[in-house]
Amino acid sequence: MTELEWVPGVGPAIIKKLAEANVTNTEVLALQNENELFELTRMSEGTCRKIIRAARQLIGGYTIMTGTEVKEEMKRVPVLSTGIEGFDRILLGGIRAGSIVEFYGSARSGKTILSHQLAVMAQLSPERGGLDGKVLWFSTDNSFRPELIERIAVRLGTDPTTALGNILVQRVLDRDHLPEVLEQVPHFCSEHGVRLVVIDSLGALFHIELVQLSEVRMTERKLLKVLKTFRRITRLNNTIVLYTNWVYYKYANFGSNPNAPVGGHVLSHSSDYRFYLRKGRKEDRKVTLQDHTSLPEDTVELEVGWGGFYSRHARRKIVDIPIGEFALEQQAEEAA
Repeated sequence: MTELEWVPGVGPAIIKKLAEANVTNTEVLALQNENELFELTRMSEGTCRKIIRAARQLIGGYTIMTGTEVKEEMKRVPVLSTGIEGFDRILLGGIRAGSIVEFYGSARSGKTILSHQLAVMAQLSPERGGLDGKVLWFSTDNSFRPELIERIAVRLGTDPTTALGNILVQRVLDRDHLPEVLEQVPHFCSEHGVRLVVIDSLGALFHIELVQLSEVRMTERKLLKVLKTFRRITRLNNTIVLYTNWVYYKYANFGSNPNAPVGGHVLSHSSDYRFYLRKGRKEDRKVTLQDHTSLPEDTVELEVGWGGFYSRHARRKIVDIPIGEFALEQQAEEAA
């Protein structure tokens, strides 16, 4: 990261004000909005405009490029594997770093379990499909499960204690608390090597369709502010932002999918990957890639088992059983 002292026009007094706004390096400063920085620091609008532009010029990457140059740059962007062969196949290897990802579906569709699995995968080395980074988890409904992280880690052949220690959990109280804590995230990601941010569940806070009409506009404004911060986070260190979302029932669906994601058009335009999860019989789940600019819509059939998600029927073919207390838990579950 580039120190703020290197930015032309930034002295000790400005650095102090920026630090109070959680802007601690040049990369974070370059991603700021002039009006928002003015509100946070109360520096003059001209000063905010000047130092933001200077920061962008200093770090580069904001100039006009040819399509060929963009393609070469994208080749260098790492990809996060899901740890599931069939799932990675429809994604051409996995989820591209620096993306916003949405998992939506009804209760028990597997949104939270899949989020836990990606939280462990993100910690692995790039050779194993990971991003070699830490995870920041925002819990809105106390859905984070340490025991699930441990099981997934054992299944993936990594230390469960280390996997838990690399996940930083922040509890979110309500829709007003989330924007407040998100203000610190760009700085936090750059300082602590966070490569995946999980919000489980965003729909629990911003269920626009379920509030009174008079509250919709205010709720949308808060949601747009959150989504703007998401995009700012993804542009820093190619961090992935993943959020889970609720659904509500559409009564007049005329044969189409009755489950509509909470958030309406505001959320539908925000994500780079949009997945619809639904429950089948027993352990069976279906995950549909509904929206991505360069990938076709496709569906993969999965199974929920010990240690997360598997390609369908692959769980039954696994013969290697983890050792220790985790093996005893698995054997007890299979016996049951």
